[in-house]
Amino acid sequence: MGATNSQMPKVNEAMVIRHIENALLKEMSSGGTINEKVGKAFRALQSQRRSKEWVDPDLAAAEHYLYARFLAGATGDPIVTQAPRFYNLKKKIFFFLEIENLMTTSAYPCLPPTEESVAWGERGAMDGLNDFKFMNPATDFTIGGSVKPLAKSVY
Repeated sequence: MGATNSQMPKVNEAMVIRHIENALLKEMSSGGTINEKVGKAFRALQSQRRSKEWVDPDLAAAEHYLYARFLAGATGDPIVTQAPRFYNLKKKIFFFLEIENLMTTSAYPCLPPTEESVAWGERGAMDGLNDFKFMNPATDFTIGGSVKPLAKSVY
């Protein structure tokens, strides 16, 4: 069976923050909304993880944060705050069934599920909802806008 949570290296919070900040700083001079910049930062980290750096749990947590922040900021959907937990449950099931390779989005293996990536994803979703309200102060949050992108399992 694949690696379990006990075999997974712990996430270094300072390194996760560094990955997030570095990715965002690279996008600050580009045009667009904060959410567009977060989306570009997510894609940059996603690309970095689809390399020999796939095994870096800090980079994975940062990618989870930026994806959730991007999706929540784009949709204004509070459901995104629950998505990391459901994604982690899916990972647990796939790892238990030893079919985790069905979840990969690159030539590299899927990292095992961790509560730390869930927490970073939830934190990203909350920050994304704040981004949404900042960009759309007169618009209420809308339920369901994130369902279609989440169903595609981009993350």
